[in-house]
Amino acid sequence: MLSAGVGGTNFRTGIIELSLNRAPDLSKAKVAELDVWRHRDEKPTREEAVERLVNMLQKLLRRAEKRDLKLTPLIGIGCPGVIEPDGSIDRGGAQPPGKLGKQSVQSSSAAQRGNSENWRAPDPCAEARAGVSGNVCS
Repeated sequence: MLSAGVGGTNFRTGIIELSLNRAPDLSKAKVAELDVWRHRDEKPTREEAVERLVNMLQKLLRRAEKRDLKLTPLIGIGCPGVIEPDGSIDRGGAQPPGKLGKQSVQSSSAAQRGNSENWRAPDPCAEARAGVSGNVCS
């Protein structure tokens, strides 16, 4: 599984070996590869930070392919603090790099969801409950 930790000082990306055959409860999972970028020293724009994060994940993807690792069809992403539905960090953590205040994020998110007050994030397991096979939740 590819993973990313998005913090106010560093971005970390890694390959997590789940070891499900040894422990279905994930107690034997381990970090097999790790990359760290201290973005705070470089003060990138938000776009530059996202591009760098994508490049870090692509680099790990190539490493996984060379090692013939089977990756999950998702990327685990961790952020410190309370994450609001619009993607902003409410409290408990630093904002990732770049200038994008809460108001800008709210405006952008509202536009993307058609200004619907009843918008909800897509349910990734809806297909599994509907009987569609091959879903990560099935």
